[in-house]
Amino acid sequence: MSQKEKNPLAFFHEEPISDRDYTMAEAVAEAKRCLNCRVPQCRNGCPIENEIPQFIHEVAQGNFGAAAEYIYHRSDFPALCGRICPRETQCEGSCVLGKKGKHIEIGKLERFVADLVLDNHILDDVPSKKCNGTVAIVGSGPAGMAAAQDLARMDYDVTIFESSTQPGGTLTYGIPTFRLHKEYVLREVERMEQLGVTIRYETKVGRDISLDKLAEDFDAVFIAVGTMEGWKLGVENDHLSGVIDAAQFLYQVEQVQLGEEQLSRLPVKPGDTVLVVGAGNVAIDAARTALRLKAKVKIVYRRGEKNMKCLPSEYMEAKEEGIQFQFYSAPRAVVGTDHVEGLRIEKQKILDDGTMVPADKIIAAIGNRPEMDIIQAFGAEATEDGYIESRNIPYGMTSRRGIFAAGDVVHKPKTVVLAMREGKRTAAGIDEYIRAKHMMEEVNKDKEVHMSELIQQIEKANAAFVEEHKAGGLTEVSKYPSRSVAILTCMDTRLLDFLEPAMGLKRGEAKIIKVAGNTAGRSFNSVVGSLMVAVYELHVTDIIVVGHEDCGMLHTTAEGLCKKMFEAGIDPAIIDDVEPQLMAWADPICDCEESVRVTVRNLQRNPYLPGGIHYHGAVIHPDTGAVRFVITDAEKK
Repeated sequence: MSQKEKNPLAFFHEEPISDRDYTMAEAVAEAKRCLNCRVPQCRNGCPIENEIPQFIHEVAQGNFGAAAEYIYHRSDFPALCGRICPRETQCEGSCVLGKKGKHIEIGKLERFVADLVLDNHILDDVPSKKCNGTVAIVGSGPAGMAAAQDLARMDYDVTIFESSTQPGGTLTYGIPTFRLHKEYVLREVERMEQLGVTIRYETKVGRDISLDKLAEDFDAVFIAVGTMEGWKLGVENDHLSGVIDAAQFLYQVEQVQLGEEQLSRLPVKPGDTVLVVGAGNVAIDAARTALRLKAKVKIVYRRGEKNMKCLPSEYMEAKEEGIQFQFYSAPRAVVGTDHVEGLRIEKQKILDDGTMVPADKIIAAIGNRPEMDIIQAFGAEATEDGYIESRNIPYGMTSRRGIFAAGDVVHKPKTVVLAMREGKRTAAGIDEYIRAKHMMEEVNKDKEVHMSELIQQIEKANAAFVEEHKAGGLTEVSKYPSRSVAILTCMDTRLLDFLEPAMGLKRGEAKIIKVAGNTAGRSFNSVVGSLMVAVYELHVTDIIVVGHEDCGMLHTTAEGLCKKMFEAGIDPAIIDDVEPQLMAWADPICDCEESVRVTVRNLQRNPYLPGGIHYHGAVIHPDTGAVRFVITDAEKK
């Protein structure tokens, strides 16, 4: 069977892309137009702050290897981003040359360099040693691929679980081939596999394997499933046959091109009158795809031309291809009995209610959201719309320990470059988490090796204290020889008397510093002031940060406090005024051990405290008095 017989839509790939690639001479000539601005606005317009002037300068000099080093410093997929990034509203839209003339073609230069080094195998990629731990990644879209590459370079053993037969997520199934040829995606996947990343296809987490199983088998799990479920039109009869989800339509078209689906099974037929509701890039892609299937296509949008969310260049290409646009037309009902016959709209501009636009098919392209059944199967905290909630420390971790999430499934559908950025940030968070986890495992195996003499003495004293406390009596503990100690704690005042004997200290022996609320916050100058007195005047050499389990303060958030103030009838204007202060005070970290670690880290970095101080972290149980020490960055060193 020939390729065309297998792929009846092969002409999608054969269609010339209007934004053609540069030759080497053209790339050098274009790079020489760059003004190399002192304050590069192009970089300010880039979501990942790519080192744009530097790489363009190297291209102008013919130093393509050096240009690639600058590009790959922040971007994992410049060959893709240079083709599909909304650069006309980002880097190129910020170029000063574009204010009065023609901006620098940054995207075309970026992909020229990337194509050159990838095709000639110039990049020096060392396969993962797979010695630092195991990570499961759910989904092989931009966020998942970016995280996989970074983690493999950190010597992790990475396995991607992909529900489809092909990698790439929205890169493969959401962007039509006439806009992005899929060999560019496969080239990136091949490079990723050469790093040692394994991909398991046709494996849907939540259906074929549970998230609990992955959490059991891997050190960390990263959810990067994207948002492939479309929003319904939300009007009467939007369930009728002939109402099509745009993302699902594009997915099916790609399946036809892969030879996995028959052309006759596509919902859009030659001669159909197709209405596309929406005006984002997905709507434009769906409309242009339907046009190539020989349908008559019109885009219906509730607002005006200037309000369209798609790129201006995409809008212009759609118009040039013959797609019609009807603005200020809000859908009110799908017309038909068993099948779509048209769409009833309300003309927003002249308020003429009840106009019916005939149609055989209606493609809903008003946005995507996560698949709710899959999100529920994950068991992580999520919004009502299914977007998973994550934290910043460690970056990307969800409400489930060791389970991370990023990309569209957290931050809502945006751009490929933003998903890639979040994947890279989460990879760093996963690395931080696994290193701490492994360090803690080592500590638990041989605790005495990692604990200082002071901590060992406290643990022994604490064990005796807990036993006496159980028996209902307390005796004065004997003072052991130790250095002066400062204790930084957020414990309730009524528990402070309990703290010293629990740690084997005589009353008044330690310098105890009480902190209201945010021990892990960035702004705690009063705390540092007290510690300065302890260090410089009282000659303290050990600082112990103590949190306590079940402390309600640790679960306090600014949002929660504001909500309770509102419920109590406080003026909303007053709440708005105090919220920034609450955000600086209320501890955003609900994990007590992590709160202690962040506090120690902040103290280590504080310029007002001298070197030579020993920092420790501990958690005390408010009922039994049992103390356990937690591994901190100070002890890792």
